[in-house]
Amino acid sequence: MRICRVSQTYPTGSNNGKGLHCYYVSKLMKYPTLILTKDYPGEEYWPSDTNVTVKRISYYSYPFPKDNRLSMEFVLALITYFTGQVTFLFKSIPSLFQFQPELVHLQSPHGILIGIFSAIVFRSKVVLTFHGSDLRRINRIPFYFYLLKSCDRIFYVDEGMKDSLLRHFSAEKLVSTPSGIDLEIFQKQNLIRKKYFITVGNLRWQKAQNILVEAFAMLSPKAPEFELYLVGEGELKGELEKLSSELGVATKVKFLGRKSNIEVANLLSESYCFILTSTTEGMPKALLEAMATGTPSIVTDVGACKEVLSNAGWVVEKDRVQAVATALDEAVFNERIYVEKLENAKLRGTEFSWDKLTATLKSNFEELFSER
Repeated sequence: MRICRVSQTYPTGSNNGKGLHCYYVSKLMKYPTLILTKDYPGEEYWPSDTNVTVKRISYYSYPFPKDNRLSMEFVLALITYFTGQVTFLFKSIPSLFQFQPELVHLQSPHGILIGIFSAIVFRSKVVLTFHGSDLRRINRIPFYFYLLKSCDRIFYVDEGMKDSLLRHFSAEKLVSTPSGIDLEIFQKQNLIRKKYFITVGNLRWQKAQNILVEAFAMLSPKAPEFELYLVGEGELKGELEKLSSELGVATKVKFLGRKSNIEVANLLSESYCFILTSTTEGMPKALLEAMATGTPSIVTDVGACKEVLSNAGWVVEKDRVQAVATALDEAVFNERIYVEKLENAKLRGTEFSWDKLTATLKSNFEELFSER
């Protein structure tokens, strides 16, 4: 079976958290694979296995504004989005003819034009994986769902998506496939936990680290021995540094920048608690990694966070500083509950892996391939 995967992102040396779904599934599923991905000039892409060929395609798209309201910025982003996808298709055609895909796996709805082209020209089966923000972004574009109906299977990473997807696709097409993590790296559980909280993710508005900094500042006078580590880079770093200074916790809030997967695993496994205060999520990779290290977590009730965490931590309402502060208080000052969450986290940590995800996808691919 020849598989073409269409992914807007791919892991690079400077950002090893993006495109992991495409990377690991291609690595573990040993079929001949062509990956079509966007070219980010100057980035060092992760090396691929011998069964995988990565084709980097350059095209331009203006970023959508974060509020997604109708504006000149939104119109410009919309226009360049569609022109970018058409460019992506036309630049991919020579590689598609050379490879002759029998199945096309779209890692997001963006690649649907390549999927439709391959279905018509090569009679390829086409499957699509919905990740975190995909559904939210296209819910306002009914025509897009009309195009996506040509897909033979729809995979989704978050059970919370199912009801919305059922409004557009038959139940027979839908398959739940929670994301995975590399357990060889992250499955390490330290018995001794250090006095720091940690969050991992890009410093941007979706992650709402300002909520975390404010909540930590409320705890700090009562628990001065604790520090807060922020792993990641982003446009909000300056604002968060300023906020930390204004709240009097600048010496206790550590901005660690980007870290390798091994470094993140070590930091998580020694941390007292992992915290995710996002305003929007899908299946958060960092939370899966925290679970693998047996780390109790505090998360907002968005995306699949509650489903993933289960009883291994605290789930709070998003955009509520006091709710996060209350959870921090309980984690620090209620030893019985903390130990209970810690033990639950250790048990839950092995439930998500790339191997399990790949096995589910492979069985579906083989079923479709036999139909073809």
